[in-house]
Amino acid sequence: MTTVVPDNRRRTAIVNRKLERLPATARPTGTWTPLERPLRTLARLAVASRFAVFSLALASHRYIRDYDASVDTLLGPDADADGKLLEPWLRPFASVYLRWDAFYFLHIAEEGYLFEQEHAFFPLLPLLMRWMAATVFSPLHYVLSHRMVLLLSGIVISNVAFILAACSLYRQVPHLSLAIFNDRRFAFLSGALFCLTPSAMFMSSIYTESIFALLSFTGMELYAHGRLWPAAAVWSLSSLARSNGIVYAGFFVYELLIRQTRLIGAKHLLMRCLTAVMLSAMVIGGMACFQWYGYQQYCLGDTPRPWCQARVPLLYSFVQVEYWNCGFLRYFEWKQLPNFALALPMLVLSAMGIVPDTVEASTIVDGILPEAITNHLARTQLYFSPNALPFIYLWALLLLYAFTSMHVQVITRFFSSMHTHHVMYRQWTRSPLWPRILLMYFVGYGLCGVVLFSNFFPPA
Repeated sequence: MTTVVPDNRRRTAIVNRKLERLPATARPTGTWTPLERPLRTLARLAVASRFAVFSLALASHRYIRDYDASVDTLLGPDADADGKLLEPWLRPFASVYLRWDAFYFLHIAEEGYLFEQEHAFFPLLPLLMRWMAATVFSPLHYVLSHRMVLLLSGIVISNVAFILAACSLYRQVPHLSLAIFNDRRFAFLSGALFCLTPSAMFMSSIYTESIFALLSFTGMELYAHGRLWPAAAVWSLSSLARSNGIVYAGFFVYELLIRQTRLIGAKHLLMRCLTAVMLSAMVIGGMACFQWYGYQQYCLGDTPRPWCQARVPLLYSFVQVEYWNCGFLRYFEWKQLPNFALALPMLVLSAMGIVPDTVEASTIVDGILPEAITNHLARTQLYFSPNALPFIYLWALLLLYAFTSMHVQVITRFFSSMHTHHVMYRQWTRSPLWPRILLMYFVGYGLCGVVLFSNFFPPA
């Protein structure tokens, strides 16, 4: 099964003619030297951003008193650390990354899932930490404690995944949310803006944001090139990293059952249904295996937990409600108003990306409308692209879920794997003011987040 790719050269020519008619102040100008070696430049920018985040976190940790002393307790005197030469030297540097949810991932990597509430944190990252500590970093056990080797493994995995995710955006963006912008400049800017993400510290710490972004972008690239089975395999891994990886199953429903089905016979449509079911099952399989592991752990013994009697016994859903107060409208309380205020910029930014594309192209699905109408809209709408629709729908679905059912203040890192940067490009071609404001928000929120995170201050 292959994805029908539009004639990007024709659409690029249309866009270039439209851009020529824009006011001079709203038109991209100047030479673009970074694109001579774009991937190398993006890699250097990503590495520099990680060093900048670490330097600011270390300085904050050094000169600002921590709000919480949990790190000192966890990394305190340890019999395993006795006689380890590098342990006292490395501990102050590595500890700036050990905050909030990182405690859970480190404990899971070290001890496994011992407590019910730990099942809110998915196993891919802890498994990779354990594997790296036992293989690549195994010589470090002579000079570091096992816990410190695991901590170092998690830090390296997150930062390397971040660099690879930033570089992957250059390869894939022309085929994704703005397919008509088959434009190397846009692709480069997307990767550069990803390096300035507001969730900067979370992308470097022992969190799943970076590895999930890498798997998401890689799956999107495979999907955009029509490689559906490899995309499903990659997204299956993503659902082992974060629960929202299962929503990528919707791409196959769209591709096989919605797009270009108007003239398909019943037999061919049945085959598409079976293929969509198998691909979707593969994507959901990662999370399903983790839920089955939890079911075996808590429901097959002598004293099963209450959630085991539910019609669909999902440990993850129970843990989110019972221990983290997540659920539909559960966060809608007056005392949470400051957290909604913190999330407001990302909510507005997402709306600025979703609403125009939905209004312009919500009814445009290949095979439903005649080709003449689709081609007319491609000529008259600067930002129209049928290929963008599944990504816009995904963005809208996750926005609705984050607003109604999550701790809304985490939306900045929850959307780290979404293409929010394309809003800046859209606005930039119209006015230079909004992109500058958005860029200031990206950088300012990210810097504040580094300081708060490294000293154990909320929100996180």
